[in-house]
Amino acid sequence: MHLCEQVFSILPAHPRASHIAAGAYRLLRFLNEAESYFRTALRGNPEYSPSWSGLGATLFDQLRFKEAAECQNRAIRCNQRNPEAYYQRGLLRERRGDLSGASRDFRRVYRLDPHSYPQPVPLDEDTISAVLNEAIHTLHPTIGSYLKQIAVQVHDIPDSTICMQYDP
Repeated sequence: MHLCEQVFSILPAHPRASHIAAGAYRLLRFLNEAESYFRTALRGNPEYSPSWSGLGATLFDQLRFKEAAECQNRAIRCNQRNPEAYYQRGLLRERRGDLSGASRDFRRVYRLDPHSYPQPVPLDEDTISAVLNEAIHTLHPTIGSYLKQIAVQVHDIPDSTICMQYDP
C-alpha cells in the first residue's frame, strides 16, 4: 500500500486528504491515480484553486491540453493569486504559439512567487550554443573534447505525437 493510500484511507472523504494524495501520486508519475484523487478533492471542494491547477498540470503531463487549459482557467477564476495556474497556463499558451500570452502569464507568476517560479529567459540558438560552449570549457579537457564533437540542434516545441514517444 502506497503512503498516499494510507493517508487517504484515514480521511477518505476529506478534500484536502485527496489533494495531498493526488499531489503525491503526481510526483511519483502515477498520473491516472493523481487525476482520480484531484477529481475526488474537487467533488468535495469545487472552489479549491490548487486542486484545479494540480488537475490541470496532471492533464498537461498526459498531453490533454484542452482539458488542462479549462482547469487552469477555472483555478484562476477561483483564486487570481494561484501561481501554479498562471505558470501552467503560460506553458499551454506557449505550446499553442501564443508567445505574448505566455510571456504575460510568466511575468504574473514571477510577481506572485519569484522564488518558486523564476522568470524564464527566452533563448535563441546562438545563446544556447554560447551556454553549451561555456559549460564544455568548465569540464575536464577529455570530456570537453568529446562533447565538442556532438551536434546540437534547436527545434520548436514538439507536437503531441513526438512527446508520446518519450517519458515526460
